[in-house]
Amino acid sequence: MADSALAPLQLHNIHPKEARKALVSVPGLLSWITISADDEAAASKLVRLEHGTSSAADYAAHFRAAQLSASCQELSPAVSVALLRALALAPSDRFLDLGSARGALVLAAAATTPCARCAGVELSPSLHAVALEAQAAHVERHPADGGGRVAFLRADLRDAPLDEYSVFVCGVRRSPGSAELMRQLVEKLARPPPAGRPRRRRLVTVGFGLELRGASYEASVALTRAYAFRSADGEALPLYSDENVLPGVLFEYEIGHRDASDDDAGARQADAKAATDRWAERCKLSGIGFVADEQRQLSAVAPPLGGGGEACTATGAADDADGGAAAAIDLYLAQCESGSTGA
Repeated sequence: MADSALAPLQLHNIHPKEARKALVSVPGLLSWITISADDEAAASKLVRLEHGTSSAADYAAHFRAAQLSASCQELSPAVSVALLRALALAPSDRFLDLGSARGALVLAAAATTPCARCAGVELSPSLHAVALEAQAAHVERHPADGGGRVAFLRADLRDAPLDEYSVFVCGVRRSPGSAELMRQLVEKLARPPPAGRPRRRRLVTVGFGLELRGASYEASVALTRAYAFRSADGEALPLYSDENVLPGVLFEYEIGHRDASDDDAGARQADAKAATDRWAERCKLSGIGFVADEQRQLSAVAPPLGGGGEACTATGAADDADGGAAAAIDLYLAQCESGSTGA
């Protein structure tokens, strides 16, 4: 399978339409992650409990009124490890799984990444109890994680202490109430954080994208990357062991905040550099040249469209990490779509 190719039927399974369109129209957005032998080996060592589901009482008490699904599905072990590898979590990151079920992804993060804290929030009392059981087994193998690095909270994910975390994964199942749930969640994530909390955060949605157009948080949330997984021999893989939907696609969004009155020049410079690096990587995946000069003027340059004519270029100021960098690349993409070129 070609790295960027998705069959029409595969695209049909991706919601909402906005996410489907992005996969087709944004060069380099989709990254295929190959499950390596090291991923398989790491997955085989994870603590993972398979028993326990949401009970009928759980559904009636906590899910039915909001029309949410109480079904329990967790990423397959090897996909979990490969995803965490792709996310490249840093020691300063704090990871939160929103809808953590039996806790498998949280414990995979604790076992395979250096992030400072790995936590999960789950509404189902039955699944939360299994996660606590799995946590105890994990701590037996990794005593250093018994001091608070790993934690599970039983709560509605919208009531979780979101400001304390920098990287989120959310895999709620599609249901009549799931779109409203995600709208409320992202609305909370997009609010300016308290002083001292992460200013820029990442949200990965499992198997679905976000509807950003027209939302109150549209200017604060940007789709930066999508992931699909394949075996070493190139075969596309589902996200869940018991599911046959191919390929399973995850979407990564960056949620950023900028306060015009903020006089922290160092933080602003770091944000701008991070944005420049992010867009440079996005362009690299698409074969686009990308530079930022001493005046922080961003330039995107692509080979001639269709192998002929002039190179397609776009520039934009980088003073605003989101606006400048995004404007440069979006202008380039618009030129590509229209078939025009510029000097």
